[in-house]
This record gives sequence, structure tokens and C-alpha cells, in this order.
Amino acid sequence: MTQPRTVFLDTETTGLHAGHDEILEIALVDDAGHTLLDTLIRPNHRTEWSGAQRIHGIAPEDVKGAPSLEDVLPEVVAAVSEARLVIYNAAFDMGFLPEAVSRSAAQVACCMEVFAVEYGEYSEYHGSYTWQPLHRAAAHVAHDWGEDAAHRARADTLACRAVWRYLNGSDAYRAAADARRVARQQEQQDEAQAATLLTSYEQRRRNAARQHHDAAQAHASRVIERFFLRQTAGAHWITGHDAAQRFAAIFAELPYNTPAECLDAGIGIESVYRRKCDIPEHLAPARWFPTCRWLRRALVPVAVYAGPRAAHALYAKDQLDDIRAAYPLRFAPMPDNPATRTDLRHDGVPEAQIDALEPVAEQWNMIGKCWYPVYDRNALKST
Repeated sequence: MTQPRTVFLDTETTGLHAGHDEILEIALVDDAGHTLLDTLIRPNHRTEWSGAQRIHGIAPEDVKGAPSLEDVLPEVVAAVSEARLVIYNAAFDMGFLPEAVSRSAAQVACCMEVFAVEYGEYSEYHGSYTWQPLHRAAAHVAHDWGEDAAHRARADTLACRAVWRYLNGSDAYRAAADARRVARQQEQQDEAQAATLLTSYEQRRRNAARQHHDAAQAHASRVIERFFLRQTAGAHWITGHDAAQRFAAIFAELPYNTPAECLDAGIGIESVYRRKCDIPEHLAPARWFPTCRWLRRALVPVAVYAGPRAAHALYAKDQLDDIRAAYPLRFAPMPDNPATRTDLRHDGVPEAQIDALEPVAEQWNMIGKCWYPVYDRNALKST
């Protein structure tokens, strides 16, 4: 008796529920692997299927111009007519196809059920062999997907064909497929082992580099500490700020009694003077400047006087001009009739008029710790 020809079929759908979801793609190939049909399908009702789209990648815009299932049904029926129709999970796909397809086929075979027996994973709970996904079945028969992407109809159809041919092939065919599978598994194991060894090597290399860096840092710290101790061998009980000051002075090539303000970050000391007569005219100590705390905090030392008994920072005198230019109101004389904003509000001056006034001076608020503007009440008479 002549065996019917074999045709393989697969579909991609908008979801898992026949009657509610619809077919998006259908493909058929013959036993020789020739494509009989491979087309996208435009659903009649569903307009979106985000969950299924994440699996097969078919978007609504992809099927806008595609034929409907009714348009391609005659081709499907003709392709399966009097043929053995093999599908991986036949019950699922046939649930989406009209009965005309099953009536036209000589036989409908489920490749997934047959492979479950071949795979041999028995479930005591269900009392049957466990169904395996198509990708596992394809790997078991050493199927080469090539450039085709899984979860597309034609690619899955060819994978189903490879599994069916393995299940029904000769001993020599099965042995060759088994050998390819074993070789592929060994190759994957070798790749995984190589990746593990490479990761381990990189970790050891990073650990060695870190240990080398830590050892170099520790050695540098010991060298600096010994040098510092030699430089300060005649001094006893150097702790806290004095130790930090002397340490910084040594490595900045400054005198040991350099004032702390000259060692702050960002300070660049240009010169060190041992005698007062050597100090140029454009430099002066802090006492040369007005006795304002805020002003002296704004000064930046540029040199050091380090005498035999004392040392102090030296500042460029033109810094005073820069400070005056930056804060002119703080140096302005007080008017004869001064007033703050609060005073003007108490006098009933509108806010708009106060905003229009120009402050003539600034004064320090000891309570609020801030500068506030001072206005001239006499200016109100001229407005």
C-alpha cells in the first residue's frame, strides 16, 4: 500500500484561545523541505496582540495588507489534500483552522505526542509522557535553524519536519543526528568551560592588579612616613594640626612653621621670604588690610614670611582693590538718614517704591549673619 505524501504545517496566532484569537501566519512544506505556502494572515477581528507579538514579533502593521484566512484556504486545502498532515501540537493549530483542512487530509499526526514518547520523560502525576517544546525537540535531533528565527511559521514547520524525519528515519539517519547532537553539546560545554575559565582569569588578573596597587600604596605610605620622621626627628609630641601642618610644609617645600592658611587646598605660594627687608612693596601681611573679618577671609595668600621667631602669610595689596570693586556697597559711607527695608515699611512706604530705590550701602546683620541693604530716606523726598 502506497504511503500518502507528508506535508508539514505551522501557524502563528494572536493568542492561545481558538475561537477568540486568530491566525497571523501560516506555512506548509513538503517532505523534501520545499515551501508550499508561507504567508502572513490578516485577522478579521483582533487589532492588537502585544503578548503574542513579544514571542513571534508579528505586529499589527505587518499584516495590514496580508490576505485573510478565507483567501488562502483553497491553497491550504489543496496542499494537504489526501496527504498525511504533520503538526507539532496538532490540536492547537487545528483548533484555528476550518474543518475543511482536516477533512481534506488523509491523516493528521501530532509530532509533539510522538516525540514525547521518544524523549521518555514520564509524568507519574499525569500518567503519560511529558510534552516537550519544539526548541527542545529540535535540539534533540540536531536541527540547524540557520538564519530562520524560531516562532515564525516557516521556521517552526521546518523544525517539525526535522523532528518527524528523525522519529521515522533509519537507524543510520538517527545515529548521524545523535552524533551531531553529542558534538554540538560537547561544543557548547567547551564554550561554557572556556567562558568560565576566561571569567576566572579576568577575576584573578583584577585581584592581582588590586593587590599590586594596594602594596604600592602601602610602600609609598611607608616611604613618606619615614621621610617625614627623619625631617621632624628633633621635634617631640607633634600631633594633630601641628603634625599635618609640618607634613604638608615638608612636601610643599615650605618652612615648617608655614601658617595653616597657606596650606589649604588650591593655595599656590609663590615665594618664601626669610627677612622682612626682602618683602616687596606690593605684598603685605593681613594686618595691613582693614580689620573686617569677612574681608580678611576673602584674602588669598601668595607668599610667606618665615622669620626666625614667627611666620605669617603675605597677600598682594591689589587684592583690596578687587574686593572693593566686588563689594562697593560694603565700603560706602552711611547716609545721614539711613533706613532698612523694614524701616521703610514701618514708615508706610509702598513695596513698589522701595523696589525702585537704589541701596546706598550694606551693613552686616549680627543676628541673621548676613548683609542687608541700607537706603537713604532723603532720596524719598526727591522721588
